[in-house]
Amino acid sequence: MSLVAAEAKRQDDLRHSENRRIDDLRNSQKEFEHEIRIVRADYERRLSLAESIRVDALATAESRRIDAVLAGMKADVTLANEKAGATASALAASVATSAAATDAKINELRNSHDKRLAAVEQNQYQQGGAQSQSTQEQRNRQWVIGLVVAIVLALVTFIAKMWSGH
Repeated sequence: MSLVAAEAKRQDDLRHSENRRIDDLRNSQKEFEHEIRIVRADYERRLSLAESIRVDALATAESRRIDAVLAGMKADVTLANEKAGATASALAASVATSAAATDAKINELRNSHDKRLAAVEQNQYQQGGAQSQSTQEQRNRQWVIGLVVAIVLALVTFIAKMWSGH
């Protein structure tokens, strides 16, 4: 019996030893899992911080790029304003020159027509057609008025086109 009892004790010792080993493995596994969670949390924190720094750097770079684009656009607008001012000055000078030339032409035409009318009137007086002379004078005045109105309208149209093109 002592062999059976020894065998039973040995089996009990082996089971007890195996249970202790399993408990030690479970405890070790729990400790390793805890350490893994700590390491993961630390690396996740580091990764989050690095990602935050990366995103901040991208935002800063994009902000600087946009600032540079805006500065370029402002310079372009300033240059366009300067060119528009120069163009407006040139157009104003051109309109003033055209107006002076048109006035001179109108005066020249008026003088020419006045001379022609004087000659026509003199012929009419010489022919003695008082009624005919009155009718002719009205026609001449109407013709001169029509001509002056046409020239003024042409001048106004020209000036309006110049300003609308601006």
